[in-house]
Amino acid sequence: METDTEFLRKLIFALIWACVLAFPAGLCAEKFLKNRPKTRLAIQALCALSTIPVVLLMDRTQLITVCIVSLLFAFLAITPFLLAFSQDKDEIVLNISYSALAAFILMMCFGCAFSIIYRAVSELFLDGGDSSWWITSTIWTFSFFVVFIDTFTAYSSRSHNEIKIPRFCKVVFLYTLFPLYLILLLVLYAYLAKSIATLSIPMRQANGFISFATALFIIFQFTLPYYDCKASRLFRKYGAFALIPLIIVQIIISVDRIHAHGISPARYATVLYTIFSCAVVFLSFYKKGSRTLVLCPILAALCLFASFPPFNIINVPLWSQTGIMEKVLKAHGLLEDGSVNASECAKVLTPDEKEILIRAFGKIEILDKRPAWFKEDFYQTFGFNTQGANGVDYYYELQVPASESVDISDFSEIYIIQTPGKNTVEFAGRSLDLTPSIKDRLRPSPQNRDDRKADTEPIYINAGDSFTLVITYVNAEANEIPQEINISELEDLSPIRIYGIEGFAVR
Repeated sequence: METDTEFLRKLIFALIWACVLAFPAGLCAEKFLKNRPKTRLAIQALCALSTIPVVLLMDRTQLITVCIVSLLFAFLAITPFLLAFSQDKDEIVLNISYSALAAFILMMCFGCAFSIIYRAVSELFLDGGDSSWWITSTIWTFSFFVVFIDTFTAYSSRSHNEIKIPRFCKVVFLYTLFPLYLILLLVLYAYLAKSIATLSIPMRQANGFISFATALFIIFQFTLPYYDCKASRLFRKYGAFALIPLIIVQIIISVDRIHAHGISPARYATVLYTIFSCAVVFLSFYKKGSRTLVLCPILAALCLFASFPPFNIINVPLWSQTGIMEKVLKAHGLLEDGSVNASECAKVLTPDEKEILIRAFGKIEILDKRPAWFKEDFYQTFGFNTQGANGVDYYYELQVPASESVDISDFSEIYIIQTPGKNTVEFAGRSLDLTPSIKDRLRPSPQNRDDRKADTEPIYINAGDSFTLVITYVNAEANEIPQEINISELEDLSPIRIYGIEGFAVR
């Protein structure tokens, strides 16, 4: 059953989707349907109606969700390319940045002002008794979807003769970000020199910094040409040469990690981004970078390629990690007739081979898909746990719905309990350890964290001295418990960690 929070999250995403879709659709209509206002209006109406299938389909399956999100990013990626029909290419990103800042400032002004006004009315006329969460949420939702979206759309889609780039943008991009970018390049080259001196392959952590440097390079490709100065001219002439060695290092890191551990969703995304980086460098040389905006359709195409079958971010990692696991199993004859001999796996496989299976499964654990021979969970398939042969994880989650009412009419005292990161609760000068009450409620954690089930009935605990604890929220875990011992037989669960407790004490 879908909760109100989940529905609200999908609805907000669908509204953002409609806004993002309407922007490029409106730009296309402005260019190609300038004399057909009814058709343009119909297109905008279809963009608004697209929220309905997005709400209905979002989270239906992982593939559908990935496709919807990828389409969203593809629309965002293609937008600067479409803006080039009405704006100078050197002004586009600068104007977008300025528009986003102006829209954000107006949104904050509107949201903060109305929140304060509402708070004043609530405190001064209603004695603070009507501080409804949904009113504050409505104010900020309106601020984003009306004030921010409308302001950003109006400013960023202006025609060339209406655009005036403020000096603030020059300070940000030329005098602040660009020098910091050069310092980052020096740090990366120093690390590259260290790797060469020690004859070692650069660590995978360097991947993220190189990707960040590439992203900054792309931004500067769009922004620095607007400022005709020595720094921008040197960047256009030599900037790509400085990036080439780093991209080569990124390729080496990716090949090394894929050879050692196969392809994961994150590594697959890194490979596609590296392909995009190569396209960035190539286009910077082609006709002196005059075709830079072609990067936008390339990025949009990569987003779609990564999401839609067959070679998407779900299937490719699944094929890679399945191949790694099958290689280990077949080496010992443990995979026959499409079935894994789980009892023999635990006995025959070495600790290193078990670690390979655990690591390979960890790469695809977030995916909905599993190999054809995979059973319900990791333990049933291979006969041992991902935590090791001598341990298992346990958890307990309690989340009482807000609509659930608790009768406290027979009590004269009430104390609110809200304790993060402690196993004890304090009320009325008393302290009570909840570990014994939670211990017997722990249950084995599923391999996929999303498969956890939360209880919805409150816990009632006799706290002595006529006090009753009514617990409405608990998040607790325990691990490294010997597998052969039944959890109900344990007198002391150490470590049991309670991350959050909410509820109240009454008497």
